[in-house]
Amino acid sequence: MNIKPKTLRAKFLAQLSAVLILVALSSGIIQYFYLKDQISKNIENQANLLNQGLQQGIKDTEIASVAIEDQINRKIISSSKYIGNLLEGKNVDNITNDELVDIQNQLGLNGLTVMARVNDDIQGVKSTDPNEIGFSIKEINSEAHNILDQMLKDEEIKDNDYFSFIDDVIVLPIVQSGSHGDKPMFFKYAYYKPKNTDYIIAPYIEANEVYQYTKEVGPDSWIQKMISENSITVEMGVLNPRVFEDKSLETAYYPPLKRIEFGSFKTKGPKDENILIDMIKKQKETSYIDNVNGKQMYKTFIPISQDRVIYIALDYDLLSAPLVRHSWILIATGIMSLVVLFLLAVSFFNQIYTNIQKVKVQMERLATGDLTAKSSIKNGGELTILSESANQMVDTLYEMLDNTNNQAITTQRLSYYLEQDTKKSVDELFNLSIETTGKQRQVVEDILYFLDQVEKHLKELETPEDNEILQKVDDMRLFARERASTTTEMTITLSDLVKSLHGQSKELSDVSKNLLEHLAKFKF
Repeated sequence: MNIKPKTLRAKFLAQLSAVLILVALSSGIIQYFYLKDQISKNIENQANLLNQGLQQGIKDTEIASVAIEDQINRKIISSSKYIGNLLEGKNVDNITNDELVDIQNQLGLNGLTVMARVNDDIQGVKSTDPNEIGFSIKEINSEAHNILDQMLKDEEIKDNDYFSFIDDVIVLPIVQSGSHGDKPMFFKYAYYKPKNTDYIIAPYIEANEVYQYTKEVGPDSWIQKMISENSITVEMGVLNPRVFEDKSLETAYYPPLKRIEFGSFKTKGPKDENILIDMIKKQKETSYIDNVNGKQMYKTFIPISQDRVIYIALDYDLLSAPLVRHSWILIATGIMSLVVLFLLAVSFFNQIYTNIQKVKVQMERLATGDLTAKSSIKNGGELTILSESANQMVDTLYEMLDNTNNQAITTQRLSYYLEQDTKKSVDELFNLSIETTGKQRQVVEDILYFLDQVEKHLKELETPEDNEILQKVDDMRLFARERASTTTEMTITLSDLVKSLHGQSKELSDVSKNLLEHLAKFKF
């Protein structure tokens, strides 16, 4: 089975197409990994900027909150000491609720309760709020109950994570009230046992300043501002992983803990809680891409302490869209450039290929003997020089073969005439040679006969001069014989020469005939 070889054009187009496809694939792969890397870097940069801003906001808020809370602490501590001075010398039974109300109004407190031991419990026995009478903290927080028990026993009390012990006064952190409806209310509670008494003074004052400050200029405000100003930011929040691990901490009265301290966590996925819980033991930044309601989100969890994790959710599609669009533009322009390059290369190669085909056709015609084959290439390049050289070669070959053809014709004609003439001359010369040889032999015989008679006659005379004559006669007899032999040899040699000339002329005629037959294959 003969397989038709590929043309130069087919090979060129196949190789060029393969190279262009390879370049396009390589460019696409490089673009893909570059785009992926750029998207990751941009997302990380955005997340880091948001994280740094949020951490700075939390830090600034905490500094301001601590300053405000310190002022509130000073106020409630001084109020507690002042109340102790007012109630000095009185026991629990001598203190009235009306008296406590007057002190409350005088000091601008929100409430005042006197707590004392009732059986094995510590309860509110006097208060400005009737609901506080009989209230026991033991049911809410046994550890707090133990602290109050130590205070009534005048035992040493040390600070811990839940309260501060300042100037013999236990000061709790600001906590939100659970009995003020939908409007959040925050209070500062203190516990003070005056010397030589068996009761504890428990005033509390409103501390909404911290909440208002946090609400207006704190992390929540900053988060809302960032979300509104940055379209790629979907959600931000400050989360407490301990509460996600133990949800009962959020409902506990004390200490006050929330799963979401600031911001929100509405885009929570199935694996997010596990990530937060793992951060309690291993505080390591974690990021991943999640699908939330058909929308891709880039989520990052950044621990800033054991109890706080910054959560940032970014719109992955929106963030990657400019880079993807830019990448598609680069790919499109790259493909267009490759296509244009391909078309230019094909066009350029077609011109070269067409000119090569002209030279190829010329050579094919020359191979068949057509000496009129010419090619015309006018692009001014190397192919033009090749075409002109081929045309010049054709002209030279044409001229040479044309002259050869003419000479062959002449040679053939002359060899024919020579052959005919030599053939005729051979016959004539053969007859002439026989006739001449015969005559020469007859003449020689006659001369020899005459010389024999002369010799015989001279011998009969026997004169002294006859010896010299006889010698001459012998010389003449020898000369005559030699001339006869030479004439015969010359005739034979001449005959052979004419025969050889006849054979050579015939051979030359055959050579010229064959040459003409070969030249007949060429087209002049």
